[in-house]
Amino acid sequence: MMWAVRCFKVNSMRRLRIYADFNGLRISPRNHERYAVALDTFGSLLDLSNAGIRLTEEMPLVIFDWSDENEDLEGHCTVYYDWQRQFWWAELDEQGVLDVPRDERKPVTEFLCLGCRSDLTSTNCFPENFSVETMKPAIIAGKDSTDYIFESRSDLENRCPFCGTPINSAIAPPEDKTK
Repeated sequence: MMWAVRCFKVNSMRRLRIYADFNGLRISPRNHERYAVALDTFGSLLDLSNAGIRLTEEMPLVIFDWSDENEDLEGHCTVYYDWQRQFWWAELDEQGVLDVPRDERKPVTEFLCLGCRSDLTSTNCFPENFSVETMKPAIIAGKDSTDYIFESRSDLENRCPFCGTPINSAIAPPEDKTK
């Protein structure tokens, strides 16, 4: 179970470390004095699902992206849901983006259901020719682009054939819109 080394890595502040695409770094829509990264890639969904974590408002996380052979980009953040755009943001703390020594990079080959923990990679939940590791930077849902895994958000409602849990449960909107 080598994938657990990376997916369940928790830093010294007891925060889960997940993939995020730092190419999407921008001024936070919530706080214009901070930066944020959208958690809209398959790698974010994959790491959260494999860790058994569903995003909640103000959850602390560490996000990372591979920079080069010697370093990773990393940021300590809290997450919040953007009801207008319908996805989660990872808002970086005052330290912003950090260059850190490269972490161990082991390939991830499983996508675990958030509900029953079954491996969904060989089921019909994903498009043909689907590969967990090569899809990490791909945007989860969109229109008119081969860079997207699914053609529409409704494809994200595919469910685990074993327990019926939606495959997007880890990044589902909060249940209470008032929070």
